[in-house]
Amino acid sequence: MKALLAEYEACHTNRNHYDSVRWTIASLFIGFSLTTFGVSFLKEANTIVPVLLLASFSILLFLIAIAYYTHVNPWIETSQDRLWEIEGQLQYYGVNVRLHQMIRARSGHYEGHGTMITNALIVIVIVFWALRVLVALLPS
Repeated sequence: MKALLAEYEACHTNRNHYDSVRWTIASLFIGFSLTTFGVSFLKEANTIVPVLLLASFSILLFLIAIAYYTHVNPWIETSQDRLWEIEGQLQYYGVNVRLHQMIRARSGHYEGHGTMITNALIVIVIVFWALRVLVALLPS
């Protein structure tokens, strides 16, 4: 049972580490991506070439954030799966640990919402950049 508790703690540590890193990277890269949108309105960058370069850089940063998020997701999900398994094994020994089982039971209500939000954000960023490029093409 001590081995299960040690593995339970290791799974928590692993999941927390990768989840924290992916959100930190996503926050920074998406923040920089959106900042470049604002920079594109500066007088010095208000012609088509700088706007196109900023749009490309912004979308690239956004895609890198999503790629990293997707890259580490299997490690987080594997840790969560093992946490559920360990909780079941601990209950067999009479230890009433159910946190992740309770989260899993409730998370079914939100299944797919994260993907929907991410896809909506991607569409919004691309549409805003397309509009920004069109504005840069208009005669001043």
